[in-house]
Amino acid sequence: MKEEFVRFWLLRFRKLDMTQPEQRQALVDTFINAIYLYDDKVLITFNYKEGTETITFGEAVKAEKSSDMSARGAPDFERQIVRFGVLSLCRKAAAHFLHTVCTFARIRGFSAHGLHSLLSFA
Repeated sequence: MKEEFVRFWLLRFRKLDMTQPEQRQALVDTFINAIYLYDDKVLITFNYKEGTETITFGEAVKAEKSSDMSARGAPDFERQIVRFGVLSLCRKAAAHFLHTVCTFARIRGFSAHGLHSLLSFA
């Protein structure tokens, strides 16, 4: 995959209007596979390749205790920069998504204390 393609693909998200619910949802659907809410934390699984399938809650719990990243070599400097940009964008999308969830939760009457743990994650 060439750098120009990655840049083009990521830059198209700048045109999205975050005031439009459909466009916010499209951004979230692109990067976020599933969100599991615990009492004390939030587990977010991301889409990182084409055809990614949503894992079950049990698989998420099991995978959380292990990582296949230890089996991979360190990326070269150029790949680190691209990967950081993607992760940064994913984190911003997740933060925006969580903010939206918290706003709707407040409207429906959830306590501010319960939402604080979600907001502190973002």
